[in-house]
Amino acid sequence: MNLLSTAILTTRSDNNDFDIHSVDFLVDGVPLYSATNAHHASLAGRFSSLWVAEANENKVKVLLGESPADLPDNRIGLFVCSRCGSLACGGITFRLTRSANAVRWSKFAYECDNDYTDKEFARYSSIGPFTFNFVAYREAIEGAAASFSGRGP
Repeated sequence: MNLLSTAILTTRSDNNDFDIHSVDFLVDGVPLYSATNAHHASLAGRFSSLWVAEANENKVKVLLGESPADLPDNRIGLFVCSRCGSLACGGITFRLTRSANAVRWSKFAYECDNDYTDKEFARYSSIGPFTFNFVAYREAIEGAAASFSGRGP
């Protein structure tokens, strides 16, 4: 199984006038922000200081498979628009599959289009799939959201 951890990611806004603090996801120590080249699209992590705490808490449920996925085909946004947090502007996504004891991230892609029919898989074919122990995964996801909720990890 793979090990998921998180780190605070600091990037600059498009206008380079302020810092954006969000969460990078690391799989077996490898930062996915770098591996996916999310910086080329000025994306931010799914959890960010820019979004209200309640929005971050709702995103936890999606990543745990307890709420509907962001997009059809059980696709979840990993890195999203740094301005609005939406996938409508484009973002890095993956397919989430959950069993009782494990969570799997697979089929990474860049998706951009309001109807999400435009997916670019080829560029991300070497990333994943990743399988995580559900208990450790839950701890990592909840800790990431807590980083920006004011509650601390």
